[in-house]
Amino acid sequence: MGDLLIILVFSIVIWIFGLWISKHFYKENGFLHFMLCAVFSLLTITVLADLFPQAYQLLVYPNRFIMIPLMFGGMLLGGLVIYLIDRFIPFGSDDLSVSNESKQQLLNVGMITSLAYAFYSITSGIVLIYLLRDHFESGVWMAFSLLLRALPLNVLIATLLLTIDGNIKRCIQMMLSISLCPFLGAIIGYSLKSLSLSTYVEAMMICFTIGVFLYVLMTKFLPRILNSKQNTLSFIGLVLGIILAFLTVLF
Repeated sequence: MGDLLIILVFSIVIWIFGLWISKHFYKENGFLHFMLCAVFSLLTITVLADLFPQAYQLLVYPNRFIMIPLMFGGMLLGGLVIYLIDRFIPFGSDDLSVSNESKQQLLNVGMITSLAYAFYSITSGIVLIYLLRDHFESGVWMAFSLLLRALPLNVLIATLLLTIDGNIKRCIQMMLSISLCPFLGAIIGYSLKSLSLSTYVEAMMICFTIGVFLYVLMTKFLPRILNSKQNTLSFIGLVLGIILAFLTVLF
């Protein structure tokens, strides 16, 4: 139960600090774009320098000829699932043909990013509870690494929600549900604690997450960064994301 408590505290810390930062800065000119750029570079490096090597080591190294197709199949499945959700569930509009983003466009980005973060957080919670059980010190470092990734994502999602209508109460409720996703994953892992986490299951969860993130990065983030004329903010945000990404990889 102590392991679950650690992850619950971790989730609440993300929720509180994410909301506090967003509430104080979401009205600042360019803050949303700044966070979009920071999260873009953070997630891109996380995928390339952390998640992809993890999946390769877990899945491909033992038998690469069989497992490489399985690895890319998991990524394709993740991308396909989030695409189908984006395509058939009406989370606003993602039409970039207009010069200024409407509330519907922001809603679309916010909801799809929230789903991607939820997928990642739940799978991370499952892995983390096993790691805390078997290698406590390594689990604590992993939790700190996840904190560095999750906090900017929470700030971005909360900023998107507040920019849409400024409804603080609804934002608090939604961000609480999103922030508790690692705890939900930990509960799932804890309920299966008598079972060992298969290397292949862990690898496929990572591959699925990579596919989800790549879809969001390529279809939601990158077009907005390229279409923006806020070059200075883009540069600063991208550099901040790179710094955070390398800090998380170190842990």
